[in-house]
Amino acid sequence: MIGQLGNTQIIGPIIAGMLVSTGIVIIGWAVIYRPSRLLRRVSNHIAAREVESRSRFPQRLAQLATTFVERIGSTRQSVERRLAMLGEETVAAFRMTQLQWAAGGAAAGIVLGIALVTRGMAPVSVLVTVGAGAVSGALAADSYLTRQAAKESAAYTRQLPDVIEILALAVGSGEPIRVALERVCQRGEGELIVQLQRTLDAIHAGTSMPQALTDLAKRCDNRNVARFADSIIAALEQGSGLSGTLYAQSRDARDAARRELMEQGGKAEISMMIPVIFLILPVTVMFTLFPALASLRLT
Repeated sequence: MIGQLGNTQIIGPIIAGMLVSTGIVIIGWAVIYRPSRLLRRVSNHIAAREVESRSRFPQRLAQLATTFVERIGSTRQSVERRLAMLGEETVAAFRMTQLQWAAGGAAAGIVLGIALVTRGMAPVSVLVTVGAGAVSGALAADSYLTRQAAKESAAYTRQLPDVIEILALAVGSGEPIRVALERVCQRGEGELIVQLQRTLDAIHAGTSMPQALTDLAKRCDNRNVARFADSIIAALEQGSGLSGTLYAQSRDARDAARRELMEQGGKAEISMMIPVIFLILPVTVMFTLFPALASLRLT
C-alpha cells in the first residue's frame, strides 16, 4: 500500500512536467516554424492589395515574446549596434535565436524540476525551474552576442594600424583615397577589411565618401575606427594633406593598440592572482602549520 502511494506521488509530478514540456514545444513550434501560404506567395506577384493571414496568433505570440525578451535583456538599439558590427543577421533573426536558447533553457529546467520533484520537492518547483531556465537561456544568448561584439572590436583595434599604414603609403604615392581603399581590400583580410569592403560597396552604389565613412564608424562602434574615419573626413573637407594625416593616425592607432594590450595584460595578471590567493596560498599555509600543530599535540 505504501509503495503504491509512493508511485502515485512520483507519477503525478512526472505527468505534470510532461504536459508542461509538451505545451512549451507546441508554442515554440508555432513561433519558430511559420510556413508561408500558397496564396501569400502568389499574391506578391499578382495581387494589388495585401492579403491578411487568417491566424495572427503566431505573430502576436512572437511580438509578446520579443517584448518580454527586450524587457529582461538588451534593447533593440543595443542589439542592432552589436549585429551591425558582426554583419550576420537581423534583429528579428537574433530574437528567434534567443527564443530558441530560451526554449533550450526551459527544457533543461523541466528536467531539473522533475528531478527535484522525485527527490521530494513541491511540484511548483517545476514551474520555477522552467521560468529560471528560459530567462537564463535568453540572457545567455545576449551575453554570447556581447562577447562576439567585444572580440570583433578588439580585432578592429589590432588591424587598424596596418590598414592605415598601407593607406598612407598608397595615398603618398599619388593614389586617391578610394583607389587606396580598393587596394587594401584586395590585398588584406580580416574583420576590418570586411567592413572596409562594405564601405566601398556603398561608395560604388552612389554614397558619398564622407557619408560612407560615417556609416563605417557607426557600424564598427570602435573609438579608434571612428577617429580614423573622422580624420579622413576632415582632411577631405578642409583640403589638407591626407598622407600626413594618415601617418599621424597610424601612430595614434598603434599607441591605442599598445594601450589596449597593456590593459588586457593587467586584467590577466589580476585574474591569475585569484587561484594564487584562494588556492595555492592556503594550501601552502596548511602544509607549513600542520607539522607544528602536530608536534604541539604530541608534546
